[in-house]
Amino acid sequence: MKKLISILLAVVMLLSSVSALAFASDTEKDIPIVCVHGYGATVYSPDGSVVYPPESNYDIGEYVKEVTPGILKELGISLLTDKWNGYCDSLYDAIAKLYEGFPLDGNGEISNGSFVNVSMNEAVLSNPKQSDYHVCDFTFMYDWRKSPLDVADELNAYINTLLEKTGHSKIGLVGRCLGSAVVSAYIAKYGTDKVDSLVYYVPTANGGVETVNALFTGDVQLEPASLDRFVNYYVNRKGLSGDEIMDDFIVALFSLLTYCKVLPAAEDAIETIYAKVKENVVPRLLLACYGGLPSFWSMLSSEYYEDAKAFVFKGRENEYAGFIKKIDEYNYTVKEKLPDLLKKFENEGGRVAVIAKYGFNAPPISQTPNIQSDAMVATKNLSFGATCSDINKKLPASYMESAALAGTDRYISADKKVDASTCLFPDTTWFIKNIPHAEFPADTNNLIGTFIQSREKVTVWSYENWPQYMKYDMKTGAISAVTEEIDEDSRWTNNIIQAFIKFLTSLFRVFAKLLSQQVAAK
Repeated sequence: MKKLISILLAVVMLLSSVSALAFASDTEKDIPIVCVHGYGATVYSPDGSVVYPPESNYDIGEYVKEVTPGILKELGISLLTDKWNGYCDSLYDAIAKLYEGFPLDGNGEISNGSFVNVSMNEAVLSNPKQSDYHVCDFTFMYDWRKSPLDVADELNAYINTLLEKTGHSKIGLVGRCLGSAVVSAYIAKYGTDKVDSLVYYVPTANGGVETVNALFTGDVQLEPASLDRFVNYYVNRKGLSGDEIMDDFIVALFSLLTYCKVLPAAEDAIETIYAKVKENVVPRLLLACYGGLPSFWSMLSSEYYEDAKAFVFKGRENEYAGFIKKIDEYNYTVKEKLPDLLKKFENEGGRVAVIAKYGFNAPPISQTPNIQSDAMVATKNLSFGATCSDINKKLPASYMESAALAGTDRYISADKKVDASTCLFPDTTWFIKNIPHAEFPADTNNLIGTFIQSREKVTVWSYENWPQYMKYDMKTGAISAVTEEIDEDSRWTNNIIQAFIKFLTSLFRVFAKLLSQQVAAK
């Protein structure tokens, strides 16, 4: 009898264990997703007035009109005397005034009581959803000026509270733009025990941002052809005059000036002046705005990091000793170790996805403006190591042949611009073409949510509607597969003949519109 009871108890315990495991598995199929966004949230002073963005306090157009005469006067004096202190001071005073109260102190701390409103965190956590989780349900709010390692402490508390209130043991964690640095700092500092999966969406955490590299090292170089393409992109995407015909004329005129060597000549003059003033004014200006934020130092490529410190903090090392300690900690304990941290997480059963973008050249002031990017960050950096062609080229035929022999050609985009086989996570790195850094289609959230909530292994080969390479339709907002080679060069002006034809065509359209308006007026 005792033996029979023992067997029955064993069976009951076994069934109970199986049931408990099944229940745990079911609940973990639908896990909370914490999304950490990038920079840009409004910064307030202790009295509630807005400190950032500057346009909240100033009509930027009117402010420029106000300060420009004084700056031009000092520039004229400097050109005549070759003494540049007056010009540097007037430029610094004008720009620093816009960011008064915005940067952190020499210890990388907030000393003036300014803050970012994070009340949304408290409201959401007080009554969190218990199921049917989506990407935007839990958006972690933070003061994006601070060191990502300091913010990681706040994120850890947020995650602990969320897990306690929802009854889950793990979350999915999404880092977008600067938020990727916060996510990286969190896993470096607190590990991944509470993380089921990670998604890096256009991350700045790994390879850095080209404009930050250029500005923080003082190595600002204008490249006319990339400047022409950037103006083309900006006017076509954002508009400039409010009139499509006039916008086309502006783009065509800019291209003509580029290929007639007018802009290159102006570039030479600008670079000559810049060489005279950069040591005096650029470090001061950086520390008065974005260089005075530990967070923006996380956007530096490691290869430029020490040069940037030497340039920005020269003669100020003691004043900024605490600040330097904070940014050093992030660079050396997080950024340089991140690939190893992520591979370790994957090897232990975690899942990592990366979503990058391509199709634009980098901003024209960077050291490498003709590389593939999302108009802000290089695609290579966004994707943790993709091999990319220059913006107006394709991967060479020899490269394609080698990839075919190695069996990695399936990772190459149909337009022959990007090879994902060299990425840190080639099977879970997606690319979206022709969409700038700060914009993203709604379908991206669906991809992120599906990846996180799936209990099966998801790769770029898993879904027909989310292939490894997608393109964005600006008019419809839809994404679809990149399936063919596209003549990318047709988007840009590439020689003086094309520039002249575009200029004449756009000029004719302007005259035709003016004539039609005169006829209509009569």
